[in-house]
Amino acid sequence: MIDAHPRQAEGYTSRSYLIHVPIDYTLNHPIPVALIFHGYGGNPVGTEKSTGFSKLADQQDFIAVYPQGLPDGPGGPSFWASIGPYDYGVDDALFVSDVLNRLQSEFCIDARRIYVTGFSNGGAMAAYLACTLGMRIAAFAPVSGNFYAIPGGCHPGRSLPILDIHGTADPILPYNGIPTSVNPRWPLPAIPDWLRDWAVRDGCTVGPVIFLRTSSAVGEQWTHCQADGAVVHYRMIGEGHSWPRMIGSRSGTEAIWDFLETHTLPG
Repeated sequence: MIDAHPRQAEGYTSRSYLIHVPIDYTLNHPIPVALIFHGYGGNPVGTEKSTGFSKLADQQDFIAVYPQGLPDGPGGPSFWASIGPYDYGVDDALFVSDVLNRLQSEFCIDARRIYVTGFSNGGAMAAYLACTLGMRIAAFAPVSGNFYAIPGGCHPGRSLPILDIHGTADPILPYNGIPTSVNPRWPLPAIPDWLRDWAVRDGCTVGPVIFLRTSSAVGEQWTHCQADGAVVHYRMIGEGHSWPRMIGSRSGTEAIWDFLETHTLPG
């Protein structure tokens, strides 16, 4: 549990997260942290089980953290305020910042190797944090995210690394988006358009270039980006709204970690 700010947390005075410390953790060796966000209606225990990040954390020596979202209204499913504090005044970027402060006070953490990923609404949260905590988090990997427009726009403060994974047959968050003519209140961008916006934001001048092509996945990336910027995408052929099981010869979780761990927050 961690103290919460009631005005930014639906009146709650505390919030929770699940933490997995790797088996070889020592007090004098700084290690990375990965925050993994559940989807709408999800929870940390289910996310730990479905992604396998804790097992990978033991193998790769990093701390895996699974934050818990707040109810979407009284008694509602858990959710993330992934467009900012406009739903019930919830400020989940503040919550994440508080969690990071607590982790850094209690564990030996490499502050330049903090990473974020998440699924669905949790993927949207990862993308939102790229826009709001880009100066504190090294790299981001949303999966099947719902990328609604953020009021006031996205201002990460630097060119940063982002990996996106999305199924082409996603029935809940369509790969080709939801136009305003279908949903005037909550339209969604097509994934290629969202990626192109990030490539522009990162100053990438080449791409997308295909680097992987299998029967189930196409990997593409934008290159010649500014500073540490990187935009990578796995287009999951025929896949629906789900965490990727395999990408090439690696599990989806391993592929995400392969991307995240190569990036370090600029000094």
